[in-house]
Amino acid sequence: MLVINVFLILLDLTFAENSRVLFDLAPNIAESDAMRIIITFLVVVTAQLLLNLVHPLLFSHLNESVVYAMRQKLLTRLQHLPLKYYDENHSSKIHNLYFD
Repeated sequence: MLVINVFLILLDLTFAENSRVLFDLAPNIAESDAMRIIITFLVVVTAQLLLNLVHPLLFSHLNESVVYAMRQKLLTRLQHLPLKYYDENHSSKIHNLYFD
């Protein structure tokens, strides 16, 4: 996740640098410089859009996998408890342990 955030910051800096170059060259910009700047803008914006789409998906997958692993460990422990535990504790307490 940190890598994606660092890459997004680098893309923002590249976008800002390109904007600065564009405004510096604005009155008399050469065609080759204009094409380079436009292509860089397009690449940066496309990369930002893709990363902004991928980042929530990766974060969601990571969160869900952590919660799933925790619930699996808890379920394994609950299954290995003695029957006396279930006799002494109400089912809602056990349910709250698992789902909260």
